[in-house]
Amino acid sequence: MTGVHWHDAPLRAEEVKAELVSALESMPAQSHELVDKLVTEDRAVPRLVLTGQYSSGKSTLISALTDGTASVYIDSDIATDSVTEYEWDGSVVLVDTPGVQAGVERHDEIADDAIAAADLVLFTVTVDLFDDALRDHFVHVSDVLGKRAQMVVVLTKSGTMRAVEDVRREAISSTIQGSPTPTLVLCDAQDYLRGLEHPNPDVGVSYMRSSGINELREALNQFADATGAVAMLRQPFQLMKSVAVEAESLLTEDPDERAALTVLARLRQALSDG
Repeated sequence: MTGVHWHDAPLRAEEVKAELVSALESMPAQSHELVDKLVTEDRAVPRLVLTGQYSSGKSTLISALTDGTASVYIDSDIATDSVTEYEWDGSVVLVDTPGVQAGVERHDEIADDAIAAADLVLFTVTVDLFDDALRDHFVHVSDVLGKRAQMVVVLTKSGTMRAVEDVRREAISSTIQGSPTPTLVLCDAQDYLRGLEHPNPDVGVSYMRSSGINELREALNQFADATGAVAMLRQPFQLMKSVAVEAESLLTEDPDERAALTVLARLRQALSDG
């Protein structure tokens, strides 16, 4: 290895992938289908994936970020039941995922697949903050799927309930242990859209400025400047970790499967450490 990440990381990814494929092919038949998930595409633009509970404002947030140009279906019920992609000025792909913890297991699986392929995750939380289910999903995305350093927590609908920002920040940081703590941005996408459409330009600008959407855009810019390239190098390893986790869930403690479990556990630990 040369010590140059752009050179070494793809080579190491191919080595780990070959070992994981070999392990999957030695397992029961249902595990073989996971090999198809180990496909990473060269892409010129980053993928920003939104995740959170249903009705947490993901679709509205996409509409606001794109200044209303994205044709997003917005509803107070479970609006998204599949992954939907929106090109943002040709330089970013915003990915809307099904709301998790909506009582639909397939929704959680679809969201996991999209998150595993994300360069950056926008984790949406309303001003009601975490319940037990959302806390579990937050830890899952942060630590199991390995997206902690590539995650911005977006506190949505912030205009509907005022609170001291430090209280909300503490609620985020206390949910996951260790560092780094994900960036937190407070915003109200509905206020931004209201400002876009307001007949009085001055009032409209006031709504847009107070909405926090521009602060979110700045947070995304800072992430891109600081770690965007690194995120794209990490992505294949995170995808493999996600598949290894899924494969482990399909296995039991049957003696015939113990060797495969050992390989998966070792691979997952190596991917976590990396």
